[in-house]
Amino acid sequence: MTISDFQKDTSLTSIPESNGKLLNLDLESVIAYGRLRALFGEPNYETQNSEDAYSYILFVEPESSEKIYLEVYEGSSGPAIGGLNNAESLQAAETLKKLIEESEEVADYQYEGYYQDLDLKISMGIKNGVPYYSEEPCEEIPDFQ
Repeated sequence: MTISDFQKDTSLTSIPESNGKLLNLDLESVIAYGRLRALFGEPNYETQNSEDAYSYILFVEPESSEKIYLEVYEGSSGPAIGGLNNAESLQAAETLKKLIEESEEVADYQYEGYYQDLDLKISMGIKNGVPYYSEEPCEEIPDFQ
């Protein structure tokens, strides 16, 4: 499988079936999001809640089986890939993880969000290919409900 085998499904905001996280991406959050934007463009959604910052709904359609849906997202444990907990989904997730981690491309972007547990405002992104990240205390955090 190559990166072009993974297609973004823009009609969804969550995958049809999921058992949750399958794998963490071994990348800093700033770099992971920059690579995902370079590879797949805009996310399916982005929020100001840093524990649910963005989500990409992707699928791959192997010759021998039905579509396999995966979600690449930023969660409380950092960038991760979620999906069904079965052999086909795990294999697709491992392939996707390797392709993302080996990619050299990053897209410029700007993200601002909040980490509610510690009352922090987070600013991160990539500008002219250079990543940045900052946290600052914040007394007023928007309601994400």
